[in-house]
Amino acid sequence: MHDTQVKLVCVRVKVDVHHEKPAVSRSRRHRCNAHGGPCAVSEVDLKPHHLNRIESAHGGLIATLLDNAMVNAGRAVSGPDARLATIEMKISNMRTGKGSLRCTARCLHTTAKLAFCDAEVRDLSGKLVATASITLQYIIGSRRQA
Repeated sequence: MHDTQVKLVCVRVKVDVHHEKPAVSRSRRHRCNAHGGPCAVSEVDLKPHHLNRIESAHGGLIATLLDNAMVNAGRAVSGPDARLATIEMKISNMRTGKGSLRCTARCLHTTAKLAFCDAEVRDLSGKLVATASITLQYIIGSRRQA
């Protein structure tokens, strides 16, 4: 019998969560897809503080970009005063994000309490960086307009 030693390595990462610059620089809601459904667009011009060790968009930034756009797409259906909470989100990363990124989200379906949206992030050349789907819940006190 061989003795096996396991060495644990602790890595400390300093994250500045109170950074002065917003992660998502531009966001808007409008009707923009071929089916005429509500959608939202969020964009970011990548700066050094948005990058990971391989000098591409940090995964957390991609997730924030997707979440921001999909919540705004859900809000485009329900009205500007609606408050939504993320129940579940699934992200598929296709390639590294560089330069400027644009996320387009659309609201696929809503019920009295839930909104179902999807989104994709593309770079300026149109290459697909990531896709996501989300389930959002309308918060109590927030009214969904029919």
